Amino acid sequence: MTNALNIASELASKQIPTIMTGGMLLESTHSLVGPIAAQSLSGMAFDRAFLGATGLSEEHGFSNSNLYEAEIKRIAIRQAKETTIVLDRTKFGARVLVSFAGLPDVDRIVTDLPPDGELARACAEAGVKIEAAE
Repeated sequence: MTNALNIASELASKQIPTIMTGGMLLESTHSLVGPIAAQSLSGMAFDRAFLGATGLSEEHGFSNSNLYEAEIKRIAIRQAKETTIVLDRTKFGARVLVSFAGLPDVDRIVTDLPPDGELARACAEAGVKIEAAE
């Protein structure tokens, strides 16, 4: 299940059956948000959730620049057994408008280059696994 039109299109091109949430389209991110999307996700149980983030800081956790997208991400995390956040190193240390999860709420981060310093320590203390994508 996805609320992202680009993800649904990619899965369809590989002939993978996909459920879309429905909802209001955010043109800037090609994602579906709002009460219809939230209701669709709230009734589901997921083994894994893969989500993006606009920022990650020790104090603010994972954040997003859009209030509606942040709410959808909170619901997906709540409904999932395991959560992976995908973000690149430029997001480390960034604190943007809306926090949607703390470090303890996430199981894994997939990134191009692992964080260092205090952020790396905070991830380790929270039990968050860090994986570098190739």
